[in-house]
Amino acid sequence: MAPLAIHTIRSIARTVALIVFSYCAFPTTHGILHITEFMADNGGSRLDRDGDASDWIEIFNSGADTADLVGCFLTDEEGNKTKWQLPAVQLPAGGFLLVFASGKNHSDADSELHTNFNIAKAGEYLALVAPDGSTVIAEFGSATSPLPAQFEGVSYGLMQTGNTKATVLIPSGTPAKALVPADGSLGKTWIRIGFDDTAW
Repeated sequence: MAPLAIHTIRSIARTVALIVFSYCAFPTTHGILHITEFMADNGGSRLDRDGDASDWIEIFNSGADTADLVGCFLTDEEGNKTKWQLPAVQLPAGGFLLVFASGKNHSDADSELHTNFNIAKAGEYLALVAPDGSTVIAEFGSATSPLPAQFEGVSYGLMQTGNTKATVLIPSGTPAKALVPADGSLGKTWIRIGFDDTAW
């Protein structure tokens, strides 16, 4: 198989909206909660009520009953599991809750929810924590294995199709290009859609 070109990997990362990471699901009093998806570098695909392209986190209840999220926490620090507390939100079975990770700190259950932190684009930790302030319900990354750097406009999370069959993204023998840069002048321009790699 030809070596994978950086631009090919970039294209795949932008095309695949959900990437499976290890996670922990914890049954609450009335449901089973997951962080199913998050975006740390919102390119403007979803705006908050202020018109800002804020980071966001999606919580899903896969249980058979409504889940009461009152007292649960969201955090981006493994050492501070009670960083931002959710209000009394009822999440029905099969329901999703979107929380903006904007740093604006809005916790009115009847309005748009905003955490008091942003999600680092460079990659870090993200968790949903039970009301006891220590039991992790769902998490991504860890101190020893943080999340990778995030791509603009690409969300990451759990695959929910239920299909465990392996999917081949790049078949054997696929032609590829590569470039070993002489310096850092490209910056992050090479990961943008439409980047001209004809000189590679």
